[in-house]
Amino acid sequence: MTALTLNHVNKTFGKGIAKVEALKDVNFNAEQGEMTLILGPSGSGKSTFLTIAGSLQTPTNGEVLINNENIRHLSAKKREQLRLNHLGFVLQSYNLVPYLTVKEQFKLVDKVKKNGNLSASQLDDLLKLLGINQLINKYPDQLSGGQNQRVAIARALYPDPEIILADEPTAALDSAHVEEVGKLFAQLAHAQNKAVVVVTHDLRLKAYADKIFNITDGVISREK
Repeated sequence: MTALTLNHVNKTFGKGIAKVEALKDVNFNAEQGEMTLILGPSGSGKSTFLTIAGSLQTPTNGEVLINNENIRHLSAKKREQLRLNHLGFVLQSYNLVPYLTVKEQFKLVDKVKKNGNLSASQLDDLLKLLGINQLINKYPDQLSGGQNQRVAIARALYPDPEIILADEPTAALDSAHVEEVGKLFAQLAHAQNKAVVVVTHDLRLKAYADKIFNITDGVISREK
């Protein structure tokens, strides 16, 4: 089943000589049960693509469908509920709350989304898989960049979203942890029937992808 669709999506910023075309006539589908990789260098439009796919931005024209629902027709409140209940974001900036411990990051999610999150045993298994189960009482500033990234991945997966959107999730990770994250995303797609979309320049993730696209200057093309 198609979880995410972009039809003839364009995104421009600025006007006149300052106009920038970040996305150009993008057509894209992400299926449940598949991990999709979108490869491109810095400035290629990867992050713009991801924020539009996740309804954090609206396209200049074209349409975005999540679970066959056109998000352009949704109110701001319904978009927020859609993101909360169906989408999991893994962002470059981690977005961890600095004054909360790792354990408290998940308790904060419980306050916002009260039902449908991973069980305590499932969360413990996830933290062990990511190698951060011994860090639950640490604060973000006590962790390395790679550890913070793995906490951010765990927090994004904790609400058990149907669609996972990841922006450079392995940028701060060594090869061993890239392998763990690649296997985790592939497992989530295949075993739990989730749609996983990763935008990155990290070629090490190609081994785990079912589909691979390239994006250059806002234009997407299929590689695999």
